[in-house]
Amino acid sequence: MKLFRQLVLIFSFILSFNTISAQVNEHLLVTINRSNISAPSFIKEIEQLYDVRFRYKSEWLEDIFITVNVFQEPLNKVLNDAFNRYQLSFIFKEPNYIIFLKNSPVLVNVDSKDKGRDLQIISLGEPNFRDSTARVSGLVKSGEDGSVIPGVKVSAIEAKLATVTNEKGEYDINLPIGYHTLRYESVNVEAFEVSIILNSSSKLNMSLYSDLVQLNEVVVTAKALDENVSETITGSDRITIDEIEKMPAFLGEADIIKSITSLPGVNLTGEASAGFNVRGSGVGANLVLLDDGTIFNSSHLFGFFTAFNPDGVEDVQLYKGTIPARFGGRIASVLDISMKNGNKDEFEASGGIGVISSRLNITTPIIREKSSVVFGVRAAYPNYIIKSVKNKDLKQSSSSFGDVNFKYHHLINDKNQFELTAYGSNDQFSIRNEVEYNYINESLTTKWRHNYNPQFSSDFSYNYSRYRYSLVETLSEDLETLLNSKIENSKINWFFNIDNNEAHRIKFGVNGVFYQLNPGELSANYELRSESSNIASESAIESALYVSDEWKINNNISMYGGLRYTYFMRGKLGSGNYSYGGLEPRFSFNYKVNNKSSIKFGYNRMQQFIHLISNTASVTPVDIWKLSDFNIKPTISDQYTLGYFRNFFANNIEGSVEVFYKNIYDLIDYKNGAQLLGNHKIEDELLQGEGEAYGMEMYIKKLRGKLTGWVSYTYSRSLITVNSENLLERINEGNAFPTNFDQPHNLSLFGNLKVSRRFDISANFLYNTGRPITYPESVYDVFGVKVANYTNRNGDRIPDYHRLDLSFHLGTTLKRNKTVKANWVLTFYNVYSRRNAYSVFFRSSDSLREIDAFKLSIVGQIIPALSYDFKF
Repeated sequence: MKLFRQLVLIFSFILSFNTISAQVNEHLLVTINRSNISAPSFIKEIEQLYDVRFRYKSEWLEDIFITVNVFQEPLNKVLNDAFNRYQLSFIFKEPNYIIFLKNSPVLVNVDSKDKGRDLQIISLGEPNFRDSTARVSGLVKSGEDGSVIPGVKVSAIEAKLATVTNEKGEYDINLPIGYHTLRYESVNVEAFEVSIILNSSSKLNMSLYSDLVQLNEVVVTAKALDENVSETITGSDRITIDEIEKMPAFLGEADIIKSITSLPGVNLTGEASAGFNVRGSGVGANLVLLDDGTIFNSSHLFGFFTAFNPDGVEDVQLYKGTIPARFGGRIASVLDISMKNGNKDEFEASGGIGVISSRLNITTPIIREKSSVVFGVRAAYPNYIIKSVKNKDLKQSSSSFGDVNFKYHHLINDKNQFELTAYGSNDQFSIRNEVEYNYINESLTTKWRHNYNPQFSSDFSYNYSRYRYSLVETLSEDLETLLNSKIENSKINWFFNIDNNEAHRIKFGVNGVFYQLNPGELSANYELRSESSNIASESAIESALYVSDEWKINNNISMYGGLRYTYFMRGKLGSGNYSYGGLEPRFSFNYKVNNKSSIKFGYNRMQQFIHLISNTASVTPVDIWKLSDFNIKPTISDQYTLGYFRNFFANNIEGSVEVFYKNIYDLIDYKNGAQLLGNHKIEDELLQGEGEAYGMEMYIKKLRGKLTGWVSYTYSRSLITVNSENLLERINEGNAFPTNFDQPHNLSLFGNLKVSRRFDISANFLYNTGRPITYPESVYDVFGVKVANYTNRNGDRIPDYHRLDLSFHLGTTLKRNKTVKANWVLTFYNVYSRRNAYSVFFRSSDSLREIDAFKLSIVGQIIPALSYDFKF
């Protein structure tokens, strides 16, 4: 019996010891006798004696000394007696943690590089006992350059809740009061975890770093890991600046516009083609925005270079399917380009020196952690190459371009931000000193952002944009003609965002645009006389109200619904004959089959009241813009999209197949032989018909690893029917014919191979079906002169287009603390010297007795280029 009692006592002791080791009990009895002991030493001794673990901020306890003399007292009473006078409290956390609390700030900044030292735990907000939940919101930015990081997944591990930072790097998540582990992760950044005690709604800003030493500027993808599958809207594509800089480009100049043409559904009509075409529509059907400012010509030198300095760009987003309700005014797509906010902590500079152009971009804080400035400049100097060629006409020609960008960003306080963005570009091109083109882009945008609370915010912005050009033609020593034209718009937008729970993201607002067009001022100087003729100017107001809701119904189903009402009024108030308006519904549905795949459907209606008038396939500097009026109705499109999206290998490879169908009403085309330039009644040369576009887009992309890149294939058709009872207003006898942008097959392959940490190789291959062209059906004789007879509009095609480009990137250093980080980039454009046709045209021979065909090629040989990029 005595032995049995001893075994029971031993078993009870072991059981009580294991219970203490497995789970801390606030009523645990402790015995300790210490005088004037430092608080950290006291805590360390308790941890050793009773196998518990304390979490706290070291600065809370570093100056505290206590005296404790207790025997078998409850642990919670001992702690209360010892630390209550210092305004410290605590909670017990399974399995064996005791977490100190103190009235804490509601705004905390965390740098993930500090994980080398023990961050211990962060307490947010002041403890209160009224609320059961609170919100954690904040800004996630790059620790290298201070730029915001969209698409970062923020997970609360214990609560099993998550959100994703928006395009401005902001996140907001509602959590229960208490202890949480927050995990921040995205492609190309090192995942980081931080422990918090959430007492009340607070802000937690985070700085993250890349997980590898990059050869170029560290730029994090703006996509969540599974965004391809989980994103609600259809037809939305992002391309990162890092990907753009890796793509081989003409003369080594990274090109945003050319890069997006490697995406499905987007293409060019050939070399020297400005702008881009989306799903069978023309260049003028795309809305190009730079920090909400409208850019009317997105290229330099007739399309050889982009109008945007890549060093100053933060994010590039293309909407071509379900376009968010806050956008309007174009029927095909919206290209939304965001400029970088400057580094608010330290000075930085980046740039490059190329064969014909150089650039510099600097950023510096104005008020540390409050405001910053970004300033970029780019200039081209191709004349030394032009003068070196043997062609006499080229020797007498010249060309140049330049652009500047500026952005000021100021954090006024936790609730208010202000930013100012300015952009300007200038192009000049002359041919044989006989014809000179000049064109200028200008844009100025101011924006004020106000956070009413963590769930409700608004953006108010104003933009002024202007595009103007001049054409000077010297016909003889005594005769010179001059054409000036410009388009201006003033735009306001007030945008509201409500994000008060995980299920709904509501956006609404109002915007208005005031257009002023001066189509042309013509003048001619002949000997001592001067004559002028001005085309009537035009003005209009386009205003809109919009609202949308992105609704997460459950883990498998989400919907986007938007409604926009647009009203267009031509001329002065009350001019009803020139007024148009209507509703523009937007809808998208996403059904997640599982975590790896989803099916999406979308519908989109858009209206366009301003039209780019050009009878060429590509935009040129002297293209004309025309407002809708009594004769020219607005163009309207209805688009339907259905797609299957699938990710593979832990979201490392994403793929999609989308089909689309688009009806276009009152699509503009031109009468045979239309004369557009300097025409006082240009509407007499225009016809409107019914358009139809449809196609299938396939896309597969590898995101991570030594080999990255994508394959994009699009099959699409774009047709128009112009029929009328009036025979003179028919085209192609009233039968459907291809538009200028109908290119059925479009294949793009891009790959980047990281050979080592300093050296990588990129390749880019493009193939497009030749664009439509009208060949003469027959030739007839007029008094011995052969004249071509054109009948079937766009019935033939120029030869197919294909091209291979290569680039090699060599980094000069891998050291993190190196003052200057630099790359050498060697590019080979058109590797196998393909003479792609830009156009095919016909004219009478010198004898006037034959019709000769000519093929115009802009680039017909391989073009190497070496550039040096740097950052410090």
